[in-house]
Amino acid sequence: MKTGIYGGTFNPIHRGHIHLAEEFARRLGLDRVLLIPTRVPPHKAAPDLASGKDRLAMCRLAVGEKTNLEVSDIEMRREGKSYTAETLEELRRLYPQDEFYLLMGEDMFLTVEHWYRPETIFFLAVVCATPRSLHGMGKLQAKKDEYASRYGARCVLEDIPYLPVSSTQVREWAAQGKDIVPLVPEAVAAYIKSRGIYRKGQDTMDYSQLEEEVKKHLTERRFYHSQCVAAEAARLAQRYGADVEKARLAGILHDIMKDTPPVEQLKILTDSGIILTNAQQRNRKLWHAFCGAAYIRRNLGITDSEVVAAVECHTSGKGNMSLLEKVLFVADYISADRDYPGVEEMRRLADRSLEEAMIEGIRFTVDELIGQRLPVASESIDAYNDAIFILEKEKEQQA
Repeated sequence: MKTGIYGGTFNPIHRGHIHLAEEFARRLGLDRVLLIPTRVPPHKAAPDLASGKDRLAMCRLAVGEKTNLEVSDIEMRREGKSYTAETLEELRRLYPQDEFYLLMGEDMFLTVEHWYRPETIFFLAVVCATPRSLHGMGKLQAKKDEYASRYGARCVLEDIPYLPVSSTQVREWAAQGKDIVPLVPEAVAAYIKSRGIYRKGQDTMDYSQLEEEVKKHLTERRFYHSQCVAAEAARLAQRYGADVEKARLAGILHDIMKDTPPVEQLKILTDSGIILTNAQQRNRKLWHAFCGAAYIRRNLGITDSEVVAAVECHTSGKGNMSLLEKVLFVADYISADRDYPGVEEMRRLADRSLEEAMIEGIRFTVDELIGQRLPVASESIDAYNDAIFILEKEKEQQA
């Protein structure tokens, strides 16, 4: 039997998850797909995590009468973190005749080598992935070749249309009392509403309260910089059509962990389940962004996924950045307190094109990193390439 394995927190499961599982099953000719909710996610933070009982129930409701999808509690029954390698070993003992296909999205596939015992994962399963970003398939293909060479991995890539739904979005809508049926199956929506799941979180502080909270963590100079970035982000948001208040909020929060000692930053990252790549581990200048995103989400009650994501990538950038993320990224380079050589040119570019300013900013940062013999994060290269691609498309359209 060809068995697909699709794991995740499923907090909650949504229409995108079901779409992905069914498309993989159809394209790969799978006899079934096992949906396996994790007990404790090892690779990422899990804010507002519903109980294992509720997440299992929601998965079963989402599957309903679909004969090719099944829900397994194999990880819920195991204590501790839910490591994929251990799950595959247990499934091999339970179903020795089955051929396993491990299903995942782009982000997970690009980091499998950093998971617990990746060689076991590649030995026991065909690893299958689908892109969710502009240049995703190219990145996946490069990783597929690398995994084949290094581990003898068997990998399959499928270009499955991406549904723009996330569990974070579902939790936010549920917290606000919005109708979540467009995002999750009706039975799941009814379950969430009836049990009041995701409606019990901490109330978010207002802007002035958050500003005072940020001030406690930073030196006077760094806090002034944050105020300047907030003002510049709001200005750029107004100019380019992003949400002004979200930009201002991301600006004041972006450096909240910048002055926190590295050992404390690492503790926050570890406690949040965030695993850094080798390049990220070696470049401490990147830590405060990931740490800051985790902190504002877990400690300050910031549940807006756009704001959290903007804070998380404001230093390195990333592929397929949103407008708000670009606004904060550029604002950090050209805020009123900045006085480095070339800042006026950066400001001129920012008023003409966010992409042009991003290209110049990334070039500036990469030159600095190379001068210090520090690794360049792959996310920065992805952001640079995307900006170049967007400008090229704009030129073609104008021609």
